[in-house]
Amino acid sequence: MPSWPKLAPLLADMPLSAHKACLLSIDEFDALQPGQRFELLVPDNHPDAKFKARPSMLARFLNFMPPAFAIDYEVKVGNALREEPVHHWQLLKLELLLGRETLPGDSGSPVVAWNNDGSCTLVGMHIAGAGSWAYAIPSWRLFDLENFWKAPPGSRMRPVNP
Repeated sequence: MPSWPKLAPLLADMPLSAHKACLLSIDEFDALQPGQRFELLVPDNHPDAKFKARPSMLARFLNFMPPAFAIDYEVKVGNALREEPVHHWQLLKLELLLGRETLPGDSGSPVVAWNNDGSCTLVGMHIAGAGSWAYAIPSWRLFDLENFWKAPPGSRMRPVNP
């Protein structure tokens, strides 16, 4: 049985900022320092990684992907598997630095910006990669209750430290 990535060690390295745990709007993203570097907190014990422990995944923002951009996902339809294109309202396109590449199974990894006080701010969630590109759903889309049609009225979503 393979050794699958563990979530607890990953979250232990993610001290969310008490001031700004996540970006809640595109305006907050635009207010980040020009040239801000991001880090993908991918599992460092991924069974398919070339290096153990896996090095940091630094990235820089390239652009927002248009809604027409689709990512092919393998889905089960009846008893058959097939690839279907999925469109997202908004995606961050990141360039991975230092020759890094994401691996299958890295989806769901947090993308953070580190603050001067050693805390971090959640910028998004990695969902796909291709070579040196990584795609992430922005945090303001993740925490937008309009995306969750069964949320009770008055509900709020905020990330918390585990």
